[in-house]
Amino acid sequence: MNKQLPTLTPTKAVALFAIIVIVLLWAFQLRMGPELLDDGAFFLRYAENAANGEFWVWNPGEAPVWGASAPFYPIIVALPIKLGLDPHVAIVATGAVIASISFATLALMLGARFGIVTLVAFVTYLALDSNMMWMSINGLESPLTVALMVAAVWTLMRQPHAALVGLVAGLLIINKLDLLPVGGLLLLARWVQFRRFPWIAVAVAAAITAGWYGFAWWYFGAPIPNSFLTKTLHQNDMVKIIDWTWFGHLVLWVGVHKWLVVLTAATCLLGLRANLPYVILLAGTTIAHVIAYSIKFPFEPYNWYAVPASFSLVILGAIGTGLVFALLQRHLPGSTWSASALILLLLVGVTATSLPEERARTDGMYLFTSHQEHDRAEAGRWVDENVPDDFKVLTYWGNPAYFSRREVIDGSFLNRRYEEGDLAEIYRPEVVIRESQAGMMPTAPNFPELTAGGYKVVNVFDKTYRAGMDYFFVVLVRDDVVDQVRNVDMPRDLMRFVSNVTFGDVYGRIDVRGTNMFFVHPGETTATSFDFDAASYADSSSKCSVHVDARIHSGIPAAVVARGGGNVRIRILRGEEEIENSVVTLGEPMWRDLPCQEGQPIRFIVENNGSPDSDWLWLTFE
Repeated sequence: MNKQLPTLTPTKAVALFAIIVIVLLWAFQLRMGPELLDDGAFFLRYAENAANGEFWVWNPGEAPVWGASAPFYPIIVALPIKLGLDPHVAIVATGAVIASISFATLALMLGARFGIVTLVAFVTYLALDSNMMWMSINGLESPLTVALMVAAVWTLMRQPHAALVGLVAGLLIINKLDLLPVGGLLLLARWVQFRRFPWIAVAVAAAITAGWYGFAWWYFGAPIPNSFLTKTLHQNDMVKIIDWTWFGHLVLWVGVHKWLVVLTAATCLLGLRANLPYVILLAGTTIAHVIAYSIKFPFEPYNWYAVPASFSLVILGAIGTGLVFALLQRHLPGSTWSASALILLLLVGVTATSLPEERARTDGMYLFTSHQEHDRAEAGRWVDENVPDDFKVLTYWGNPAYFSRREVIDGSFLNRRYEEGDLAEIYRPEVVIRESQAGMMPTAPNFPELTAGGYKVVNVFDKTYRAGMDYFFVVLVRDDVVDQVRNVDMPRDLMRFVSNVTFGDVYGRIDVRGTNMFFVHPGETTATSFDFDAASYADSSSKCSVHVDARIHSGIPAAVVARGGGNVRIRILRGEEEIENSVVTLGEPMWRDLPCQEGQPIRFIVENNGSPDSDWLWLTFE
């Protein structure tokens, strides 16, 4: 059978625990984004206000609102903030500490109950699961969900007094509405485990549930989260970018999950009777959430919704791996050694086949936080630095709401009660932060309803657009107060500074890719060239010189680079004088500060450097 984890001395137990935590922290670090996820910034805003004594308050001085769907997580995050830790560090560290301790505790529990193979499999599958790792450290409430689910599994393993089971079930139910079935399944599993109805556990869970929701009705004016009401009742008409298959695909098929489904089936086939309480809790959670979110799915992929179901499959998959090992021990010659070799081969196979897709998921999430969330956050930071403190902001996302550090009108209605009408027209905030519409360019952002209402674009944040995605973010300010705003940088069309363009043959092109960036491609045999009026550009942006950065876009396919593409020669001339002649390749950019000289444009000549292939040159002026 699967060899049980031997009884460890305190020193050895702490050492093993520390090793698991270190492995998980390393896995977290690989998934660390440069910005918080959108809802994570919502939580952080609530946490900062709580640290200042205003609990569940969106804007200081206002009435409480149940906007954070998991109301206890911002209170936990508020504790290290109150102790003086930087808020951003506090929310990331809180997630990492809670998640790593919870995961490591469960790993030791699984090892003691099911064996060493189960422990190793659990840590392996968990570290592979990019979504689980990502959601543990990027500001969302997932770590608290994980901790409560670990407590639920602990009650099934240790079988404590029914009141303690009821406490865990009650905390699950009140932590977040979508954990209500998890709390119910825990009570059902307890019923099956002891073969008698758990009256005490049910009574305790019911008392906790009634107590919290009664308090919420009195304190917030509603017994369920405002964010839940908005998503359920007022997002049905929004254009959906996912369909009913989103949740099932994410939980049951993506990356390591397809293996977890097979190994969960092994748990049911090889050990259903002995492990029925675990199957009820964990498989039941997965099934309940897959059904619920296939019937009622959001308009965009809220991937943290998958954490309870994904975590359940990781646990069941690890148990299944241990049961397969025990089966191999019974039927293979050489027993333990042969079985161990095959399980090792299984783990290597799972890792090798899952890693490419999990890496792609990590890259996608990093791209999202380093571009879209970055643009949102930068818009908020710019407002904080350049706009009078008493100016109100209308925005729809967590990062600009948090980083603008002022009174915010929440256009998403997750943190305020829903109301009909145009909020900019109703409340006339001094500042509006908006996302572009499809087909809009950052050099000419156009918001007719806001322009007609007396708003003007004062800055554009377009790192996302420059990376090839069709959206960016803008800050608009009311016309009558725009003179009070510092460092206004209105969008300008770069092409008005360009003249004497010569396109290279076949492939030559110049495209504007943002407020200060060109995409330039040389021809098959001839160069693409143009004059750039640096003096006029510098004057329009209130600068005395122009910084030029030339680099190959990081998204260029590896196959193109392997055959010699992504390789250009750029020459810069002022009149007849050549002031730059450099080869630019992937990872080897060129940058230079160019002094402005009135009436003398700078000529840029881009050649393919002997390799007529894809050469994605991005030329940025600052």
